[in-house]
Amino acid sequence: MLIIFGALWQELKSVAKELQLKKTKKDTLCPVYEDAKGQIRLVITGMGKEAASFGAGWYLGSYGCSGEDIFLNIGSCAGEEDAEGIYRIHGIEDLSDHKTYYPDLRGVSELKTARVYTASSPVGFKTIEQIRQKAGGEICLFDMEASGLYQGLRRAVGPDRMIFLKVVTDHGMSETNGKPELSGQVTGEMEGRGAELSEIIKRIIEHGVQREDPLDKEKEGSISPKEFAELEQTLARQLCASATMELQIGQLCRYVASAGMETRFIKAVISMQEAGVLPVSNRRGGKQALETLKNYIVPIY
Repeated sequence: MLIIFGALWQELKSVAKELQLKKTKKDTLCPVYEDAKGQIRLVITGMGKEAASFGAGWYLGSYGCSGEDIFLNIGSCAGEEDAEGIYRIHGIEDLSDHKTYYPDLRGVSELKTARVYTASSPVGFKTIEQIRQKAGGEICLFDMEASGLYQGLRRAVGPDRMIFLKVVTDHGMSETNGKPELSGQVTGEMEGRGAELSEIIKRIIEHGVQREDPLDKEKEGSISPKEFAELEQTLARQLCASATMELQIGQLCRYVASAGMETRFIKAVISMQEAGVLPVSNRRGGKQALETLKNYIVPIY
């Protein structure tokens, strides 16, 4: 089943309509909507990371989860001036403690990717600009739920089962763009993206929920953290990695370790070495080899 978490009904109303989701008759702490086929369940948690974390914990305690379930967060966000549309989130940073989390790295269609920063309240234009300048060209988005939802799910759900999609609805608060204006922008933009989001959800169900790969169930734990760190360093050398590539390699390795896919990862590296793909002679070759490795570990939907 695909379990969708959203903060507000107004944000997911058009998606629910497109997918014909109906509110369940159960008296639940968080409103729950389901489709007739039993493939989709939508949970409305309320705004803020505390509400998102509570909603995730409540859901797991009430409904449980299976190894085939995928958990999807859809919500609005603020973005830098050039950001627009729907983004798949490859990294989540909590602005209160600067802890970083890594959800599913698989590509969802041809969506753009970005990092989302979770704040306790709507961020202003100045804050967005300050963080953007430190991001080194990476797209920066800002929401209020992602880190809370991730933390609420992580004890029972691996990162390879969490997908975060964010819709840019505004570019932050300012003197001329306060909460009333933001509310209208959020509702209008989310309403307009309903059909597009629904098509993405259908693709995730087709290629995600219905897939069954026994390698996804690896939880061998036979490789020590020290050995895996050494492999990460070796891989960086063999890929002629730049500083940016080293960050990407580190992100992929953290994802692999969190998802319990170390054996699959090492087999892939050895296979590439035996085939002469590794080591490479230049950074261009390293970039291509890293994409090959990433696509083996986290195939595109």
